Amino acid sequence: MNPTSPRGPATRRADATSNAARIVVAARRVFARGDGLGSLEEIAREAGVGIATLYRHFSHRETLTSAVYTQIFDDEFTPALERARQDPSPLQGLKTAAEGLLTMVSRIDGLIASAGNFPALTDELLRRFTDPIYEIVVRAQEAGELRKDIDADDIPRLLVMTVAGLTVPGITHDAHRRYVTLIFDALKPENATPLPPIRPPNSPVTGQGTVR
Repeated sequence: MNPTSPRGPATRRADATSNAARIVVAARRVFARGDGLGSLEEIAREAGVGIATLYRHFSHRETLTSAVYTQIFDDEFTPALERARQDPSPLQGLKTAAEGLLTMVSRIDGLIASAGNFPALTDELLRRFTDPIYEIVVRAQEAGELRKDIDADDIPRLLVMTVAGLTVPGITHDAHRRYVTLIFDALKPENATPLPPIRPPNSPVTGQGTVR
C-alpha cells in the first residue's frame, strides 16, 4: 500500500493517536461525574470506540487513570506554577500553586481510587517541574521569605505528603487549606529550628542540593 494513501501507515498512526486522545478526554468526563468510578466500558462508549480499542491503548485501568491525571496536571498545575514564577512574592506564589494543586486533587476522588499508588504518581509528575520549582526556591531565599536550609527537592516531597493526606476520610477543602498554611508557615525563616540533613554527611550528593 502507498504510505501516502488514505489508509497508509501515516493515517493509521494518526487514527491511533486520535483514538487515544479521545479515550483520555472521555475518561476525564466519566471520572468527573457520578461517583467518579466509571467502568472502562462506559469510557469506551463515551469515546465512541470499542472496548478492544481502549485496551490496545490502555492495557489496564491504572494506565488510563495515569494518562488522565497527567492531562489534568498539565492543564491546571503547569499554568499555576508559571503564575507562581511571576508572583512578586515567590513563597506566596508557590503557596497559591500548592493550594491550586490540592483543590484540583479534591475534585477527582474517583480518579484517585482508580490510580493505584496516587502519591507516587503525583511525585512522578511533580519531578517534571524541578527547574521552575528550583527557580522559585532561589528567588524566595534571596528575598528572605524562605528558610535557607530548604532544598528544592523538599518542595515536591511536602506537596506529595499533603496530597496523600487528602485520602484520609473527612478531609475537606477547608482542612487542606489549613494544612497548606501550616506547611508554608514552617517554610519561613522566622524562629525556624535548623533541619537535620536529609542525607548522611559523607554520602554522595545528587541533584541541585541545598540552595544557599
